[in-house]
Amino acid sequence: MALQPTVLFTMILLLIVAGFIGICSHLRKYRFHTCFTPLLVILITGFICRLAFVIATPDFYAPDEESHYNYIRYLVENRSFPIQTSTTDAPTNDWEYYQPPAYYLLLSPVYAAAQSLFHERYYVIRTLRLFSVVSWMGIALLTCLILGRLTIFRRSVVTATLAMVSLLPSWIFLSSMINNSNLTIFLCTLLLFFLTGRRFALKDAVIIGIILGLTLLTKLSSGVFCPLVVAMLLIRRDRHPHESRMILGKIVLIFSIAGLLIFPWALRNYRIYGSLTAIDVGNQLAVWPSLLKGYIVTFKYVFRSFWAAAGIYNNIGVQFFWPGIFITAAAIVGHLRAYIIRQKRPALFTRRREAPFLLLLAVPMMLQFILVLSFAVRYGQGQGRFLFPMIIPIALFYALGLVRSGIKKLNKWIVPFFTIYSTAFTIYCLHVFSRLSLVP
Repeated sequence: MALQPTVLFTMILLLIVAGFIGICSHLRKYRFHTCFTPLLVILITGFICRLAFVIATPDFYAPDEESHYNYIRYLVENRSFPIQTSTTDAPTNDWEYYQPPAYYLLLSPVYAAAQSLFHERYYVIRTLRLFSVVSWMGIALLTCLILGRLTIFRRSVVTATLAMVSLLPSWIFLSSMINNSNLTIFLCTLLLFFLTGRRFALKDAVIIGIILGLTLLTKLSSGVFCPLVVAMLLIRRDRHPHESRMILGKIVLIFSIAGLLIFPWALRNYRIYGSLTAIDVGNQLAVWPSLLKGYIVTFKYVFRSFWAAAGIYNNIGVQFFWPGIFITAAAIVGHLRAYIIRQKRPALFTRRREAPFLLLLAVPMMLQFILVLSFAVRYGQGQGRFLFPMIIPIALFYALGLVRSGIKKLNKWIVPFFTIYSTAFTIYCLHVFSRLSLVP
């Protein structure tokens, strides 16, 4: 007797829940025992909110979700790569066909298996969405491991960082939907994990090269990490002058591997579209009254949608961005305060030598911000979610800023604040979704 789709989907959910429990257990055994309870609250809240969005968000009611879904379905049904012929917002919903293929190739067997198991689009879509939740679980675990490698164990910094990574409202929604950004963010976080390693053998260079190549094969904007890779290795050369030639050789090896992985796709783009990136193929140029007006409008929208936005047009729950103003102001004040008055730095590290890495993280973060603003002004597609590949550097920026701001009892309010913030956003959005009249 065949199992009902609901039963099969529930079994998949239970497997993911089991994996989530395993991650929580791993953190307890790690060196975060002093702040395990608040971390557990953060992770459980983020997990529940994401599952709620996976199940209750109407089909394709997320930005570009149907286009990403159609790309995956095309690969399964045609066993070949699609060719971009339409532009953004075309009724055919196929304007993501120009994107690099790694995410879609990875999801193709998941789609095929779900289609054969369920035979219903509702369950196929939610199975693909669950992959995004699993990606977030990996990102959350890697975040804690990265903090450990940087020897950051101060409770307020750890909880604030993981709260941003797990409970940022817009990120909760995106990491519950079908979108290639989720794999991009996971690979970027994995890249940071290997870059923070104490040793850097030849095999590490090979692994980093493969990860960098796969990241570029998922989303080309992840190329902002290339300067960070070079800078991190050059720092190692300064610390170990006798290994100078080896370090330079490893840099060449990393980019050779990454280049070999991305080259076939770039060559295909050039032959078909006459462009290595094919970005202009699927995007239309925006027209602004003035360039200054374009940047001002874009900056406001990027900031708001970075903090709180859901729905297919990013227009649901946007009023929840206001807490982001307070947190951003407090973080900036904290960094300025530490710089201006030269106060004694908080005991964030057990080893000071990791501090340069935190400073270097500002490089890809600023490059990504400039890239997002430029892309938004050029094509009129400014969205805060495009900043999420930098979620770890951004989270550390906010966490360190809040600690340095001198806010009293930060440990006591940071977790309840983000828990209430994310839960209220999720409940509100699901309430709006339940009142929508959508044609399947």
